[in-house]
Amino acid sequence: VEKEKEEKKEAASVKEEDAVPTDLTEEQKYNFSYFATVAGLSQQIASALYMVMKKMKSTDQTSRVGNLIILGAEGSGKSTLGIRFAKTISEEKGEESVKIAKIYAEDFNKKDIPSTVAKIAGGTLIIEEAGDLDDAVVEQLSKAMEFRTDALLVVLEDEKKYLKELFEKHPDFAEKFTSEIVIPVFTNDELVNFARVYTKENGYKIDQMGMLALYNLIGINQKEDQPMCIGTVKTMLDNAMAKAQGGLFKRSKKRVDRDGFTVLLEKDFS
Repeated sequence: VEKEKEEKKEAASVKEEDAVPTDLTEEQKYNFSYFATVAGLSQQIASALYMVMKKMKSTDQTSRVGNLIILGAEGSGKSTLGIRFAKTISEEKGEESVKIAKIYAEDFNKKDIPSTVAKIAGGTLIIEEAGDLDDAVVEQLSKAMEFRTDALLVVLEDEKKYLKELFEKHPDFAEKFTSEIVIPVFTNDELVNFARVYTKENGYKIDQMGMLALYNLIGINQKEDQPMCIGTVKTMLDNAMAKAQGGLFKRSKKRVDRDGFTVLLEKDFS
């Protein structure tokens, strides 16, 4: 009886250890900032982190499996998410510095692939607009990933249709990517939440009327065939912050709050 109890306890322990988390920890949520607040995205990130870390802890020091694809429309924040993912992985591994190489596929096509992979070994290689990778380059990269890379994480970013075409032509390469994050179309509320976080990270805060002006701007520009994305909202915010910065020689108490944040007003969004 005691033996049965021990076996059940051990099985439960293994099962619990193997269970894929359904959400991020508080520290991870902080690392992923506004991405962690988007419905369904937090769970995707948590699952991908778990799968990648599981690969990192294995004895296999190649990149045969455990790599990641990030899918999303242009301007959806794929690159930012990829960088935050790489930084979080580095923290989870207890590394003092982050080793990341981010490059567009067109530029990667011109590189010496084995040499490039060797340089970034043990880190994270992020390839943007990965659907533009040349066939020959894909084959070289795929082969390089089968040798020792110190568990290099390769992240491919692009819109779904382009990566689908790439993987259909290179099924062996596709099998190396076992985790996927799909960035959804953001709601207006999620875009405004991004605005709150992004401005705060840059030392700004939007007042109530400024927030209404931003809501209005997003609503006006939201189109069914071309939904608003983080990139467009980021441009709006950068313009508003530049406008506010331009008037800072007249800095008044109304412009800077008690926490030292420069306040963005309605006129900054006009």
